[in-house]
Amino acid sequence: MSLSIEVYNADQPSAPAVWSRPFGVEATRNSVWGSQAARALGLTWLPRLAEEAFIEAQDEDLAALEREARLTLARLTEFVFEAGEREYVRARLEFLIEACSLARTLGVAGTVCVG
Repeated sequence: MSLSIEVYNADQPSAPAVWSRPFGVEATRNSVWGSQAARALGLTWLPRLAEEAFIEAQDEDLAALEREARLTLARLTEFVFEAGEREYVRARLEFLIEACSLARTLGVAGTVCVG
């Protein structure tokens, strides 16, 4: 099983996602997103993936989720120690930033779902 990021319009719940990208294998819920390193950075949104099936952000929460992604990117060497893993995590964080940006173009109903 794997994680994905989807962007959809909450005002159209039966419509398909307007955008989707991979967010990692199931094991990354704990090994990356819910890790001690993630918590040490003060992240709150991404570590929830270790305890919840998915996270969703809309409106002002999109900015908080994007801030976490940007903070993690800026401190990636502290967050992930192996170069190969850094590129893997970097790609997922860049997808997340792109998703937040796209969701904002959909207005207040624009939603990012990770899980």
